[in-house]
Amino acid sequence: MALDEPARLHPNDWCSLEVQLLDCSETGFRAACEAVLRVGSRVVVELPGPGPVGACVVWRSGHQFAARFETPVDLAATGLYAINEEAMLARLLRERAAAEVAGRADEERRLRLRIRQTLPLRTAGAG
Repeated sequence: MALDEPARLHPNDWCSLEVQLLDCSETGFRAACEAVLRVGSRVVVELPGPGPVGACVVWRSGHQFAARFETPVDLAATGLYAINEEAMLARLLRERAAAEVAGRADEERRLRLRIRQTLPLRTAGAG
């Protein structure tokens, strides 16, 4: 589920920081934040409904990271709602611009493909 929601993340027992949830499924999530999180580290994310949920960071690129929940989460219990196509496209465009500025060519190409897939299709002669 594509999101654009703020959340609290606890990278350890003594601090927390705000992250922006970008995607969430029953098994994990993808988020953006300024902190550098190490792959393999344990984090706790506060989700509406289930509350604090433990997860393990499995991927990181730039300011984004992905984590797998220790136990699956019932998405219906979170009350989170997927963003619409226009908001998704706007987010992808921002991510692509940031990747281009940072010189992350592989990520920029991947985002360009996702943007093309997100654009509405128009048939010839449609006006």
